[in-house]
Amino acid sequence: IEFSLPTKTERELYLKRLLNGVHFKGSFEYIAKNMSLLSYADIERITIEGVKTMILEGREQLRSKDISEQLKAFKKASNEARMKTRIIV
Repeated sequence: IEFSLPTKTERELYLKRLLNGVHFKGSFEYIAKNMSLLSYADIERITIEGVKTMILEGREQLRSKDISEQLKAFKKASNEARMKTRIIV
């Protein structure tokens, strides 16, 4: 079974659903745009990590920056994993 990646609109709606009940200061559109080529699972993982950051820092509001930083870390880890795979193969 092949699952297609979510469109920008689908990513935006999914983010809104994931963050329902979380005070979010930022742009869902901006975050969704920067999550192109990610699966729903990746989006969920990144968003949850952003919420964890907010909680651990004792804040009651999630910022776009929290999710952007997690997205950057995710992309870096993904690139490093790809590089290791290329070296091994």
